[in-house]
Amino acid sequence: MFSSTSKIVINRPIEAVFDYLSHMENEPLWYPEVKRVTAVNDDPPGVGKTYEMMARRGRQNQEGGYEITRFEPPTVMELKVWEAAHAGTTSYELEQVNGGTRLVYTTKMSLGGIAKLFEPVIGWETRRTRGPRMLENLRHILETDQPD
Repeated sequence: MFSSTSKIVINRPIEAVFDYLSHMENEPLWYPEVKRVTAVNDDPPGVGKTYEMMARRGRQNQEGGYEITRFEPPTVMELKVWEAAHAGTTSYELEQVNGGTRLVYTTKMSLGGIAKLFEPVIGWETRRTRGPRMLENLRHILETDQPD
């Protein structure tokens, strides 16, 4: 299992950031490897809400999903994540700071199959580049493309 934490400050109110994150259908807009996220039902975001997803890993598309396991607007959302032979958790912790929002994104994943051999490298890459890049994409979208 690897763990990765990335942090960023987004110049938007905490409620706006949480609302955007809690609608997982937005994820493909800021997480380039995720190609599709679809809600399983029409319920609003909350504990138990599930989503199907498809991500592009290398040359392969991998199906998976999310389930919201903790939902405390506007400060915490946690998800159970599964994709192919991989499983783990993702959490978003938000804090209001100086008119903006500090976001801490943490993912803990256990890889299966041949990917298990590369878990340390994938964990390092996630901490070093993937996590920060995703959060920078999110910040850009929320600061430039969203109405006040």
